[in-house]
Amino acid sequence: MQDKLNDCYFYFENEHPSDDDHIKIMCTECHAKSQSDIGWFWQGSIKGYAPYDFICDTCGFAVHKQKGSDEKI
Repeated sequence: MQDKLNDCYFYFENEHPSDDDHIKIMCTECHAKSQSDIGWFWQGSIKGYAPYDFICDTCGFAVHKQKGSDEKI
């Protein structure tokens, strides 16, 4: 049985990202609470994710955990 996949948003913290910036992740709940249009929507519930942990940078929710990941948030 496969775990339920969640959707999320990807965004840069700065309006004009530099070479040092990295993409951040925001869960759909935090995005709704922020009432902003920040980020790009990723339909992970259908398209899936790469084999990495995707953790919301706002609340720490595990949008996607790779199989076998024992890291606790």
